[in-house]
Amino acid sequence: MAAKNVPDARSGRKIAETTIKLDRGELDSLLGFRLRMAWSYMEHFFTKCFLGTGITPQHYAMLLVIEKNPGCRISDLCRAIKVSPTNIVPALDLLMQRGLVFRDFSTHDRRAKRLGLTQLGISYLAELRALHQPITDHFETRVGAANMRVLIRLLSQIAS
Repeated sequence: MAAKNVPDARSGRKIAETTIKLDRGELDSLLGFRLRMAWSYMEHFFTKCFLGTGITPQHYAMLLVIEKNPGCRISDLCRAIKVSPTNIVPALDLLMQRGLVFRDFSTHDRRAKRLGLTQLGISYLAELRALHQPITDHFETRVGAANMRVLIRLLSQIAS
């Protein structure tokens, strides 16, 4: 238990409040809960490391996939990172406005739009990788490199 002084909602006076750690029971052994807790922790750490960049985990995923698949279509990118076209368009527009990604028409099918990284996007992705490295290092330190590989393999079996 930890005690701290907080303002009383009615009077505004400071009162002592005790924080109690609740027993979560079987919740701690449920996969969905553990995945959500891990994602919440990961997202917090990502936000801290990428502070000031305006880059979200979704943006970073998009840049990584586009880098490996220059000329990919938007629909293929959506499938690769499991994001709907409705949700990817604003993120893609932001990356294009920042000059990191370009979109042009396919030479084979004028209806199909292809994606690629600009030179700025390529160099900025290198900077983002450097910002991401402490995240990888942190989690490998917590669980060990071998366990990290196992964890990633197991998560890939659940959702690939």
